[in-house]
Amino acid sequence: MLGTSETVGDFTDLFTLCDKKNKIYAKKLIATRLNIDLADSSYPSVTTPPQVSVIEQLPSDMELQREADRIVLNYYAPAGVVVDMNLEILQFRGQTSPYLEPAPGRATLNLLRMAKEELRRELQTGIYQARQQKLSIKREGIQVREGDATGSPLRERIRQITINIIPFQIGETQECYVSNDLQNLLNSINIPILMLGADLQIRQFTPAVEGIFNLISTDIGRPLSDITHKLNVPNLEQEILEVIRTLNLKAAEIQDRDGHWYHLRIRPYRTIDNKIDGAVLVLIDIDNLKRSNAQLMEARDYADAIVETVWQPLIVLNQDLRVIAASRSFYDAFQVAPVEIEQHLIFELGNGQWNIPQLRSQLEEILASNTQFQNFQVEHQFEQIGHKVMRLKARKLPRINNIQMILLAIEDITESHRLETEPS
Repeated sequence: MLGTSETVGDFTDLFTLCDKKNKIYAKKLIATRLNIDLADSSYPSVTTPPQVSVIEQLPSDMELQREADRIVLNYYAPAGVVVDMNLEILQFRGQTSPYLEPAPGRATLNLLRMAKEELRRELQTGIYQARQQKLSIKREGIQVREGDATGSPLRERIRQITINIIPFQIGETQECYVSNDLQNLLNSINIPILMLGADLQIRQFTPAVEGIFNLISTDIGRPLSDITHKLNVPNLEQEILEVIRTLNLKAAEIQDRDGHWYHLRIRPYRTIDNKIDGAVLVLIDIDNLKRSNAQLMEARDYADAIVETVWQPLIVLNQDLRVIAASRSFYDAFQVAPVEIEQHLIFELGNGQWNIPQLRSQLEEILASNTQFQNFQVEHQFEQIGHKVMRLKARKLPRINNIQMILLAIEDITESHRLETEPS
């Protein structure tokens, strides 16, 4: 403001008239060049030749695209910052000086301390909402003053801005990697596995379990009660809830509706921080094992039915020449118990008393050529019953469930042999 007789003189290029009546002038926002008179140097001037940049190799299309994207983002992208969980600024994007400025005192990169006063509350509220909702937050119509810090109405203006707060995706990306790794692992396992949450909602499963529980990929997140499975376990959900509650593993041999056998294992599902957050069901196919055991039991029952009908000492052998069963007359004649001979090789019986070379060759020939022998005479000294002369007969039995068996009949002819060989 000037007096009635004062003017700006020759400085009209520096000031502009705002109020003619009151002679109020304002400084023009122009750059002026300082005229600096440099004294002549006593040193000779050095002329620097122009530098020529030589491009050794033309950039690729991908490099050109990347450089163009960088220029566009640097010059035309909205101003922004990247912050960590503590709101410490990690990166600046674009021109942030109209909104951020260093705070007085100790240097800091904390977003709330660097933000202008009118932005702090909006930023704090928006960041809190973004964290809680895990969604992007947009706040519009925020007024920001531009100009110097004096607050003079002639040197500041108000502008409205929009703030977009986007939760950074590093953590979610890592979780995505872990999820992909887990899914690839489950897809490579050829064992039926079903993972459930504490609320019995389906989390993950292997392809091998799809047919048993009638699952498809979109069933993830559905409760187990909505799924119709093929297992003959009427209280399956109660069993799973009990495992989650007691933390005790459950195991049982079960069948599906087609009679297929599985070994079911239910164990608690533990998180990384050792919290129980559901259960894992594993089904191991034991159908072949169960059927093999059933076939063995059937073969044994068949053999028992045969040997118990005759008075003569009999032994039933399998294709490995192990004893499946023996008649009561055999136990009485050779003074042995069932536990001493069943499932043992015939040549191991009685500490090798039956390891007779002629008998071994005859039995092996029956297995190899489907022959039989009769009136095969064996003379041997047994520990329990002494010297014996025996007449053996052996032949193959019809296969039972693909199990080959040999029936060996033993006749004690010790007394008749003695009478025949004694001199008259």
